[in-house]
Amino acid sequence: MNFINPIVLFGLLAATMPIILHLLNLRKLKTVEFSSLQFLKEMQKNKIRRIKLKQIILLILRTLLIVSIVLAFARPAIDGTITGFESFAKSSSVILIDNSFSMDYSDENGNRFNQMKRTVNEILETMKEGDEVVIIEMANPTDSKIYEFARNKDLLKDVLEKIKLSYRPADIDKSMKLAGKMLDQASNFSKDIFIVSDAQPNIFEQTEIEKIDTEHSAIYLIPIGYSANSNSRNSSVDSLNIISRIFQINKSVEVEGYVHNNSNNIVNGTTLALSFNRDNVAQRSFDLQPNQIRSIPIGAIPATAGVFTAAIELENDAFMEDNIRYFGFIIPDKPNIALFSNTNTTTDFINIAISATGKDGFAKVNHFPSNQVASANLSQFDLVLLANGNYSSSDFNILKQYVNNGGNAFLFANTQTDANVFANAMLELGFGNVKTKEFSQSQPSQFTTTDKMHPLFDGVFKIDNDARGVVESPKIYKAMPALAGQSMIEMAGGTFLAENILGDGKLLYCAVPPTLEWSNFPITGIFPTIIIRSVAYLGSHPELSYNFEIGKNTQVMIQKKYSTGGNFRIIDPNGNEFLRQAAMLPSGAVLDFDDMNLPGVYTIYNSNNVVVGLISLNLQASESDFTIFTTDELTDKIKERISDNTKITIIDKLDDVADSIARTRTGTELWRLFILLALLLAIAEMLVQKNFKNDNIA
Repeated sequence: MNFINPIVLFGLLAATMPIILHLLNLRKLKTVEFSSLQFLKEMQKNKIRRIKLKQIILLILRTLLIVSIVLAFARPAIDGTITGFESFAKSSSVILIDNSFSMDYSDENGNRFNQMKRTVNEILETMKEGDEVVIIEMANPTDSKIYEFARNKDLLKDVLEKIKLSYRPADIDKSMKLAGKMLDQASNFSKDIFIVSDAQPNIFEQTEIEKIDTEHSAIYLIPIGYSANSNSRNSSVDSLNIISRIFQINKSVEVEGYVHNNSNNIVNGTTLALSFNRDNVAQRSFDLQPNQIRSIPIGAIPATAGVFTAAIELENDAFMEDNIRYFGFIIPDKPNIALFSNTNTTTDFINIAISATGKDGFAKVNHFPSNQVASANLSQFDLVLLANGNYSSSDFNILKQYVNNGGNAFLFANTQTDANVFANAMLELGFGNVKTKEFSQSQPSQFTTTDKMHPLFDGVFKIDNDARGVVESPKIYKAMPALAGQSMIEMAGGTFLAENILGDGKLLYCAVPPTLEWSNFPITGIFPTIIIRSVAYLGSHPELSYNFEIGKNTQVMIQKKYSTGGNFRIIDPNGNEFLRQAAMLPSGAVLDFDDMNLPGVYTIYNSNNVVVGLISLNLQASESDFTIFTTDELTDKIKERISDNTKITIIDKLDDVADSIARTRTGTELWRLFILLALLLAIAEMLVQKNFKNDNIA
């Protein structure tokens, strides 16, 4: 037995009052001799015993009366039912409903979200007078939302009707923890937790399980879709990989989607479409074996610069929400380049290479003498090229700060800068202690290996089975090979072309100058390729595109150079605009997108109206897994999260919900029984007291 109002039990102390009074009345009387009343000594002993017995009976009745009244107010309750008192059992119920988007799946029994609502309505119909219920959405459990028990059935049905599907997965652990808090506030002894869900594996994937106190509670698990045919056709795009790392006009943007056949049937001739800014630009047809996951590459050529919201999408099937995957990319206008050099030959070779892409070239080149590094505002340029010139240590420090803040630079070996200054600068910039190496005219150095998989060479070389093979090489007579950084092209004695990440920016280093002094590099076919691809690689901004799954951590760091003021304007996938203040750190601004629940691409603008980020939010692939647990497996999963010996009932037949609840619901309050007992004791006490007054010892 348990008590809903145990504090009232202190009132049992009042039951000692009749006992104390009785003991006081038993105090010894003083003997007084009185001759005319001596006949009282002749009173029959059995009559005295009868009076004492009646006093004891009155004592017992009065004590039990007080105890019964106190117990009634303490509201005792027991597990189980007592015939004739079933209507006295009041329940406090928490209904956890799965409103994740997997519930939008339709089987032969209809839409599962609608099936869930019909089931919850049946649960509400079992409510009796005094019952209280609260409904919690499993896809949006939060302590910040105010949940309250309600006794009005129509109000609860209205709450249920207004619940919408969410793009977040259901979280059973957070939901049950919240249910436990609500039941701690419940006013009824009998407590229930109803879990109405499609019981997908992903709702049980939490790594840290916190048990909740479910003592005196009953758990009802009602899995939706258990009686459905499990062979319905459903394919999904589980993930997406952007293959291209350089985004240019008239250059193909390549992606690959990982498509999953979630059924036991072969899928023939399904189609994957690629769209840019909602216009279909490519499609591919393919087959899928049962339960197969297949990588499908697809690409298309953008004809203009700008911001692109893109997606790959499967044709319609039984479950459409998992057929699409979003991504975004930016094709910048002509990169704005600052070229520092003291020789016209250097400028000419680089200009020729850039202009080889078309009439106006694909980049805007601004020429500066080498002594103007300090006076030029590097932050306004997408890329800095440092060719021949007499550069000082302070010039290299300025360049280092520019790169640390998100700028990009391409440096060439230098014949005019002091050798020690140049060597120290290269060491500071992450390319090692470079030294001049000379080679004979008859046996010049050449390329030994090339990292064909590097994004800079994407689509340039035929890879086959040789990802680091030999490519066309210039004749190198003198060089300053890099000894550190990521090697892109190797030569005898070190690295000919190297890359290093410094802060938020990137650096490329070439071991020879862009002149004919040390090599014939500028007049080989590889020279314009490296110049053009380097400008495109360093001028592109793939780092501004972020991909997340809804419901997971979605914090993004906006580089310091883009985050002045910390205020950002965001446009969501539906075109709605809102402002957001970022948390400012020394390295940049942190934006939190955890509250975003709409799939698609979000565009972020800074206070200067410059696009500084694209956030692609997609659904979690685990929502496409409709694996069915056995009832024993489901029971074990729930037992991991509740108190031992808690009763669990699985109702897998939706047409038997009300009857199953009626058969298993437990809990009877006994306060009315104790009120009835108190009334009977009061009547008995009055009858005994009346009889006692009529008894006369005279």
